[in-house]
Amino acid sequence: MLKQGLFCLLVLVVGHFEAQASDKNVILLMLDGVRWQEVFKGVDPSLSKNDSGDTFPFLLQELAREGMLLGNRDKGSEMTVSNSAFVSLPAYQSIMAGTTQPCGGNGCGRIKVETLQERIVRELGLEKTSVASIASWEKIPDAVEHLKGSAFVNAAFQPLEDGTNDAEFARINVLQGKDAPPWSGARFDRYTWAHATHYLQKYRPRFMFISLNDSDEWGHKGEYPNYVATLRQYDAWIRELTETLKRMGAYGENTTLIVTTDHGRGEGGSWKHHGWIWPSSKYVWLYGRPAGMSGAGVFANVGYQHLDIRPTIEAALGLNALACKQCGRPIRELLPRPASDSELQALVNK
Repeated sequence: MLKQGLFCLLVLVVGHFEAQASDKNVILLMLDGVRWQEVFKGVDPSLSKNDSGDTFPFLLQELAREGMLLGNRDKGSEMTVSNSAFVSLPAYQSIMAGTTQPCGGNGCGRIKVETLQERIVRELGLEKTSVASIASWEKIPDAVEHLKGSAFVNAAFQPLEDGTNDAEFARINVLQGKDAPPWSGARFDRYTWAHATHYLQKYRPRFMFISLNDSDEWGHKGEYPNYVATLRQYDAWIRELTETLKRMGAYGENTTLIVTTDHGRGEGGSWKHHGWIWPSSKYVWLYGRPAGMSGAGVFANVGYQHLDIRPTIEAALGLNALACKQCGRPIRELLPRPASDSELQALVNK
């Protein structure tokens, strides 16, 4: 009888871990204010006399073979923001809500509707630690929770505390408190990245949103060399992230990776600016690698937008996407295998 009980317990334990291994996960990494021009064409020669070459060599030359890229306007691919302001908080809110929000600037306050993060926690019945948003900019919480405390959020100089007396989080908290950047309202990305990568390996979240910010700050300051150096650091971190996922076995294999930006920037001498006054700010880009790495090379498509990110993530997690006239559509190339039109329709509630 004892043996039979132990056997049943073993079956339950194995079944639990097999279910965890088969869960689909998504990581959304957003790099604030990174122009499509630098992503696809490298350093802008009109803005740099002493530098040239790629800014995202790993992303373009290696990782693109495992997924897809959108937004290279020189090759007929286009992706746009979904708000008329072309600034950060309206973009983040529209992505997390799945519809354009009545937010016209970075001071509009907390989002008023249930967000992607909140829906995932509620509908999948997850612990808050399984849905994490870790960000450099202090306004990100206003985009990811309409009810404060409904998901795990850490931003700016807020210490990351998970209730476990984690020594690594504590070490990073001390460092970020002693290292103020030359701007207000955001910590350096290196601390956000350190927190996020440790959190990823500790909790293996079903959905993780990582938001980096240094690029936009250097852009507004007009410091092009620092902007370029930041993009190259992002490329190195993307490599680090993919290598970490490979070491995480089934979790990494079952994780969809999406990398994008919240807005573009002006052209030429106006590169430091963004907003409705600079129409080129509306053009953005996106890299995606589906779970199972079933993508195949660079893909060009016209017509995707920010509102398509949420339904893509929902579909990757096995959820039906929101349905409305203003809602986006899943990016079919980012599903585990390219979906047919009828399959895409089945992913949207009617």
